[in-house]
Amino acid sequence: LSKKIQERNWELALVQFAAETVPAKTVFHQVRRVNKDVPIILIIDIHDPSLIVEGLKMGAADVIPMDEDQHLIQVVERTLHDLEQRRRQHYWKRRFAESESRFETLVMSSRDGIAIIQEGTYVLVNDAFAEFFGHPDHESMTLQPVIDSVAKGDQFEFRKYLKPLSEDNALEAENIQFVGILASGDTL
Repeated sequence: LSKKIQERNWELALVQFAAETVPAKTVFHQVRRVNKDVPIILIIDIHDPSLIVEGLKMGAADVIPMDEDQHLIQVVERTLHDLEQRRRQHYWKRRFAESESRFETLVMSSRDGIAIIQEGTYVLVNDAFAEFFGHPDHESMTLQPVIDSVAKGDQFEFRKYLKPLSEDNALEAENIQFVGILASGDTL
C-alpha cells in the first residue's frame, strides 16, 4: 500500500470501511505517513451514524453507505473539486513565497535606499536606507515606526503618507520635503 501511494499523486481513494485485508485505519495511517494529500471516501455497509462519525474522525472526506450511487457521485465531484482548489492554492502560495524571496533579494542588494512601509512601520529596509539615516544596518530600523524618523514639526503633514492605500484613496506621486531624524538624534 505504501509503495502504491508513493507511485504517483492519487486524486482519491475509495476505501471499504470494514475491509479486512487492508483496514481503513491502515490506509489513513499510510497516507499520513508519506505526507500525501489523498482524500479518502469511506464506504460503509449500512447507514450507521456511529460509523459515519468514526470515519469522519479518522479524516475521511466523507462516509457513504453502500448502494447510494447518486450520493457517492456528488461526494466524489465535491472532493475532487476541493482537492483541485487545495493544489491550486498550494501552487500559488509557493509561487508567492518565491516571488517575495526574489523581491527581498533585489531590495536588499540595491545600492539605492529602499524602505517598505506597512501601517506606519518599516517592515523591510535595505542597508543603504539604514545607512542614510545613520543606523548600523537594516535590522536596526526594521519594525521601527516611520514617524520616529520624522522631526516633530513635520509629523502632522507626513502622517497622510502613512495611511494604507487603496484604489479609492490613492495618492499621486509627488516629492515631499521633511526634516528627518538620524539615529544619533541629529536632523537631516
